[in-house]
Amino acid sequence: MGCGTAGKKYSLVWLPHRQQSQVSRTFNLTFNFKVNYEDAKAFRKANGGYLRGGQWNDLLVEVYII
Repeated sequence: MGCGTAGKKYSLVWLPHRQQSQVSRTFNLTFNFKVNYEDAKAFRKANGGYLRGGQWNDLLVEVYII
């Protein structure tokens, strides 16, 4: 995956009152990033694999730390 911060978004998320009963904390840290073809191709190449353009669709990864 890419090393830069391009495309990364960091935010604190406040949970509405009805969701707080399901999660013990009042806020969460979330971020997301996109894994594009070039990132996936570089990863596969670094690990001895090959990736064709038709094998990949961009992937948006969302991470929630509760």
